[in-house]
Amino acid sequence: MGSYIKIFNTHEEYLEWVETSLVEPNISFCKDKPRQVHYHPLSGCTEGVVYKITSTPSYPSIIENDVTSFDISFDYRKADIDEHCRETDIVNSADTVTVNCGANTGSTDRVVSGVVTWNRNDIEYNVVQKGVCVDSTVYELVGNPSYPATIQYDVTSFDINFNYKKTVTTSDCQKTVTNSADTVTVNCGANTGSSDRTVSGTVTWNGINIEYSVTQKKGCTVSTVYELVGNPSYPATIEYDTTSFVINFNYKKTDTNEYCQETVTNSADTVTVNCGANTGSSDRTVSGTVTWNGINIEYNVTQSGYSDPYGGYEYVDLGLPSGLKWAKYNIGASNESEVGMYFSYGNIVGHYNCDGYDFSSASYSTTNGYRLSGNIPQNSQYDAAIAIWGNGWRMPTRDEFQELINNTTCSYDSNTYTFTITSKINGKSIKIKASGYWDNTSCPSLTTTSIYIMSSTLSGKYGVSLNASSYGDYKMHVYGNRFTGLPIRPVHS
Repeated sequence: MGSYIKIFNTHEEYLEWVETSLVEPNISFCKDKPRQVHYHPLSGCTEGVVYKITSTPSYPSIIENDVTSFDISFDYRKADIDEHCRETDIVNSADTVTVNCGANTGSTDRVVSGVVTWNRNDIEYNVVQKGVCVDSTVYELVGNPSYPATIQYDVTSFDINFNYKKTVTTSDCQKTVTNSADTVTVNCGANTGSSDRTVSGTVTWNGINIEYSVTQKKGCTVSTVYELVGNPSYPATIEYDTTSFVINFNYKKTDTNEYCQETVTNSADTVTVNCGANTGSSDRTVSGTVTWNGINIEYNVTQSGYSDPYGGYEYVDLGLPSGLKWAKYNIGASNESEVGMYFSYGNIVGHYNCDGYDFSSASYSTTNGYRLSGNIPQNSQYDAAIAIWGNGWRMPTRDEFQELINNTTCSYDSNTYTFTITSKINGKSIKIKASGYWDNTSCPSLTTTSIYIMSSTLSGKYGVSLNASSYGDYKMHVYGNRFTGLPIRPVHS
């Protein structure tokens, strides 16, 4: 037998055997453009059939636990080889081989691998066989659980909220997956300590460990605290007859509840200090401390000494519309039963009954009153009440006499020769001793049944007086001689 060469194309695919004697040196084969020639001396071929697998075998990558065998499928090429090693009767087809693996009785997956030979072709395989399935439920957390970062001192439990995935597997390896949410409750108890504490640990839910760490606040005593805002204000000085004064101040109020939460309000208030009147004649210092809602408020006030606005002279408030107050007795008298002094119009020097003074025109012409032109209210230096009593006292005007007549009644007591003038408004009264009038040097009778009280205003050039008599007269009276001596009953505004 001669030698043969094996012909391949550019893809290194076998074509045929050719006798070397038929091949010239550097021959170029056109068929599929062979790129190389392999020389292989042969003594001839054994006739027979040759099989070649032409595709990648296919088989399942995963099989169930109870599968006992599986198939490997593939394509192949079949050819007859003659004695000259030439292929004839070529057939392309497909086939399968079965691998017996047996069932997987374990609970975990296993790898089934090996080599099976088909017509002198080795076929490798590698398959995963599942473990035995049992009924089971598996839970998995989805995301992070949520719970409060802080809780109050009296909270005894708190909830942890979370999402989860639930996988139910049956014995036939069927799985059902559901997504849902749930909560677990952690019992922590109240915090009875005086400081915050950390509540931490792990709670197990369906085989899952859930960790938590919470700050529990301390409890607080319920309280209200007051604080001054700025400086309190009060009068620096008060009058002698002031019996109390007010201190004004702003404050901040802080309410703390059992959870240590504070509520702050700002407001203002006052406190009253009772000091009493100053009966002394000199100023005094009123100082001390007053307590308001736990706050000590100091004060220091100067109270003026006693100063009687009426100069020590008594008065009666008859409730008249003008507010005018009438003296309790006449100028020169010390009580209601005395007449006091007599005055001519415009004279500020008075005379007691029968002191020898001559109330005549001759005497009057030598006095200041004689030189008065007009009414006393416009010439206050001629007002005897101002000159002698002062302190706001003055002679009444004719209009003020009329107000008195309109708002009072007059009665006469023949035993004391006294007229009582009583207010129709408040029932209070003044008494006027019968006095008559004084002309020349003749002394007026103190047992007369009439009174004449001088007014500070004239009627033309004539004097005006309040007149009352035991006969029921109660009126204003115009008299001709300004030098006539009459008593004066002062008034105070």
